[in-house]
Amino acid sequence: MAPPPKLPADEEKHLEGLVAEFRRRNGAERKALLDECARKLLSMRRILPPTPVTEEYTLLVEFFYQKVRNWFNNRIQENKDKATRLPTRINRTWTGERVFEFLKNTDIREAVRDDEVLHPHQIVAWNLMRRSLWEDLEQDEREDYGTMALQWNISGPDVKLQPRT
Repeated sequence: MAPPPKLPADEEKHLEGLVAEFRRRNGAERKALLDECARKLLSMRRILPPTPVTEEYTLLVEFFYQKVRNWFNNRIQENKDKATRLPTRINRTWTGERVFEFLKNTDIREAVRDDEVLHPHQIVAWNLMRRSLWEDLEQDEREDYGTMALQWNISGPDVKLQPRT
C-alpha cells in the first residue's frame, strides 16, 4: 500500500502555525479548530462551499477533518525524537510461561511450522501453540519455570542467554 500523499507546502505551513493552539485546546474547542482548518484547506485548494451546501461538500469537509486531525495527532508530542523518547513500558516481569517461551523458542517455532491449521496471522499461531505446549507440561515443570521466573525478575536471565551488546 502506498503511503498517503503529503500536504502541499502552503497547507503544511498553515497547520504548523496552529500546532500550539491545537495543544492548548481540548474537547469542543479542538473540534471547532479542526473543522475550521479543514474548511481553510478546502478554500486553499479553491473548493468553496456551494450556496446550498451539498452532500459532496459535506463529505469533503469530513475527509479533510480526518486528514487534519491525523496531521495534528502525529505532531502533538513536542519531543519527536524517537531515539530519546522512552517506551511506554520499560520492563515486563517474567512469568513461568514467558520463561518457557524464551527457552523453548525453537521448539515452538518448529511446532508452529508443522501445525496443520493455517492461521492468517503468524502471531495467532505462535500464541496458540505456545499456550498448548505450556498446558501440556506437568505441574512440577510449570513450577520450575515459575521459580526460574522469580529469579529472573531479581537478577535477570542467565548471562549466556542475555543479548550481547
